[in-house]
Amino acid sequence: MAYPDPTALVAEQERADDLLRMFNQSAPRAMEGETVDSYRERMAARIQQNAPNMRNLNLREATGSAFDLIERQIYDDARREAKNPTLVPDGELREVKQLDATGRPASVFYGRPSSWMNQFSNGTKRRLVGIKTETQKGYIPNS
Repeated sequence: MAYPDPTALVAEQERADDLLRMFNQSAPRAMEGETVDSYRERMAARIQQNAPNMRNLNLREATGSAFDLIERQIYDDARREAKNPTLVPDGELREVKQLDATGRPASVFYGRPSSWMNQFSNGTKRRLVGIKTETQKGYIPNS
């Protein structure tokens, strides 16, 4: 029985972990006896959930160099999604940390503002009807 190369498995884990960290996730370790190819397939399937253009692709049908190409496309698509999210569900904000023009870290949030602003409303919507202005005789509605 041939044992898998541990350095290759660690390299694959680091590669997947670098990408999954952008989604606040981490890559699990390889299972005991797992080959490098099966680990790559498992990580590609996990990262595929964050790749909007590659979500419906069946990875089990890809083998050899076809899998290499598809894996690269999944990683690239997930990397684009991490930098500019399009799959943010309603009620959730996603933080993307970037460097601004001066090199300082900055956070950009993607999603709907109502996902965090709703906690400050009581459920009723009100609007401004008029503004009372002060005169010598007291306050008079502006109409």
